[in-house]
Amino acid sequence: MTKIKQAGALLAAATLALAILPIAQAADRPEVKVPSTSVQYGDLDVSTSEGIAALTSRLQAAAKKVCTPSADNKTVAAKRAARACEERALKVALARVDNLIREQLAAAER
Repeated sequence: MTKIKQAGALLAAATLALAILPIAQAADRPEVKVPSTSVQYGDLDVSTSEGIAALTSRLQAAAKKVCTPSADNKTVAAKRAARACEERALKVALARVDNLIREQLAAAER
């Protein structure tokens, strides 16, 4: 088995959680509690395009979940802020996943 396949197998076997943090909501206010959620992807083979697509879909759903405005605040401004939050949360989450995959690949090469 090649080292890349080994890393993919390690990733698929591991149950990793990724916290999605809507950073925009607390960027300048560290005392604000930031909503988060975990996205499990240990069941996915992220060494394949199908696995990455499934993970991206899960991350998008999680970002939407934590960034959706409350039912009593459906103003245009709240919807815009929610969309910006989703985009930032997804960007942060994908960067974290990329880093995790790179770390796993580097560890597999050692």
